[in-house]
Amino acid sequence: MAGTSSMMELLNDLIQKYVYSGVTTVESNLFKAISDITFQYAPLETTLNDYRFKTPDEFKKGKANLSILSKQELELFVDYVGSNAYPKFYGALLILLYNQLEYSLNNICMAWQLDKNLNVSYKDMQGQGIERAVTYLNKIIGINNIKNCAEWSEYKIWNKVRNSLVHNNGIVKNKKDIDLVLDINVIVFKTRNLLTSEEDSLFISELNCKDFLMFSEKFFIQCLDGFHVKPTK
Repeated sequence: MAGTSSMMELLNDLIQKYVYSGVTTVESNLFKAISDITFQYAPLETTLNDYRFKTPDEFKKGKANLSILSKQELELFVDYVGSNAYPKFYGALLILLYNQLEYSLNNICMAWQLDKNLNVSYKDMQGQGIERAVTYLNKIIGINNIKNCAEWSEYKIWNKVRNSLVHNNGIVKNKKDIDLVLDINVIVFKTRNLLTSEEDSLFISELNCKDFLMFSEKFFIQCLDGFHVKPTK
């Protein structure tokens, strides 16, 4: 799992490679952007490593499939979720981590644009969010194969988790989406409300946040590994 300074170390290593390979200099906007990002990640990583909530015993054992629990154990688990700040806290932290990744990639795009004196902005690309930034890095900067890597497939799943948390309070309505989020070890459990008999809800844990941070590290490598790129003018 990601350590307290893992993202900062990764980004520092990347920017040093950029400088040593001649892609950029310490005076460049790209250098400044990546340097700023390392400091922006610091408080998020500190929060993730310093704050702890008591976790259900079954969850501690890494049992993401709640079907293994007895009816009584499942009822206790649902009661725990409903009365504890644990999943809400980590759900909010996961959204912050996702937003930070999107913000960082947008800044990387702007830095490339300024350093290469390009007229095209990432905002001119189709789509939105992380996908728009990746399209810019691919089509305009020339960093290829981002959308063909394993991290891109994983990003699509994290995007579904993020959208569910932001737009639907963690409720997942699509069976196919449930199967996808289970693949990245996000727990889905049944809840009830006044209007429907049952709903499928996401349980976001400390483990999920650390997994997303590890994913972010690998994704950054794919998006920044452009030592030989030649921007389109």
